[in-house]
Amino acid sequence: CIGQGQIETSPIQVARQMAAIGNRQYVVKPRLVKQIQDYNNAVIQAYPVEERSRLNIDPYYLSVVRQGMKDVVNAGRGTGHAAGNDDIEVAGKTGTGQWKPALEQNIGWFAGFAPANAPVYSFAVIYEGDPGEKVGGGKSAAPVVGEFLKRYLEDETHLAEIKEASDEMKTLLAQIEPPSVGRPAIESIFRGGAAPEEEPVAAAPPPTTPKRPESGISRWFRKLRRN
Repeated sequence: CIGQGQIETSPIQVARQMAAIGNRQYVVKPRLVKQIQDYNNAVIQAYPVEERSRLNIDPYYLSVVRQGMKDVVNAGRGTGHAAGNDDIEVAGKTGTGQWKPALEQNIGWFAGFAPANAPVYSFAVIYEGDPGEKVGGGKSAAPVVGEFLKRYLEDETHLAEIKEASDEMKTLLAQIEPPSVGRPAIESIFRGGAAPEEEPVAAAPPPTTPKRPESGISRWFRKLRRN
């Protein structure tokens, strides 16, 4: 899970993981074609989303993960700020994986989904570093997502399509996600900015431990050390 040694995964596998966290229900089957149309734009054949396996994870714990992924991009100390967008909220996770340890060659990851609360898209980006290059998901891979979304959403049609699909997703999620009863509210673990300087606090006196009466053998060892 931290990208070391023989743990191997492809970008499409990670993108499926992100989609599963986003839809809260299942892992989807990858597809390359959404539909086939004729010259008049009539749909001849469609390929709907197929469920590969159920998650069967407590919705509360999934919501904890999603909040953390939103903080990665949007909170004060998140590492994925470069993937942020002004029009939609992005959720993601940065990471660094070992690629060719003998050459000190690593890869930077950024993966996630958007819009964060009712996702329409999931993604996974890999940046392949050069030997000896210091890479990281936040500085190497997250900017790719940020730049893509910036250019893609400059088209008002694309933005409207995403918002419409996200609203539909929000309605579906409201039907399947039970309220968190008796669970603590999920809050950001990051501060909004730099950590404030704390007021100096006088140190408390050290606790006193009552002395035990010294035994005869202890006195003997103490005298032996002095001699």
